[in-house]
Amino acid sequence: MKINHSISPPAFTGTQLGKKILLIENDLPLRELLIEIFVDYHFIVKGFEYTENLYELAVRFKPDIIILDYLLPKINGDELCRQIKTKASTATIPIILFSAFNNAVKSNETRNWDAFLAKPFDLDVLINTVKTLIFKQKSKNKLHSSSRTHRPYLNPL
Repeated sequence: MKINHSISPPAFTGTQLGKKILLIENDLPLRELLIEIFVDYHFIVKGFEYTENLYELAVRFKPDIIILDYLLPKINGDELCRQIKTKASTATIPIILFSAFNNAVKSNETRNWDAFLAKPFDLDVLINTVKTLIFKQKSKNKLHSSSRTHRPYLNPL
C-alpha cells in the first residue's frame, strides 16, 4: 500500500539515514501505515501496540525519536512520556504525542512531550515534525559535545 504525500523520501533522508523511531500505537492499520511510511524514508522503526514501560523499550532500542498515541490501554501516553522525560538517560529523546482527544491532552499542564498532533493529522505535518525534532536534537547534541571539547584560545601577551 503506497500513500501519497508531498514530501519525497529522497529529499528528506540524507542526514536521517539510519535514525530510529519508536512507535507506540494500538490501532494496527495506523501503526502499519506509519511504519511503512517511515521505512520509505529509511528510518529503522519499531512499532508496538502497547507498553507499560516505555523507558525500558527506549533504553534497549535507543530511538532518535518516539511517536506515541495518547489513548492506550491501561496507561495514557502522557504517563509514558513522563517515564522518558524524568530519566537522565532518555530525557533528551524527542516525543511526538498524538490523539483524537486533543482538547483533553492540550489542557494537561504537565506537557512531557515535545510536539502534539491532533488526529486525524496530515502525514506531511507528521513527517516535518519528525524532521524538525531530529534536526533540533542533532543540533543540541553537537552544541553540547562541542562545548565539552572546546578549549578557549589564550592569547599570550
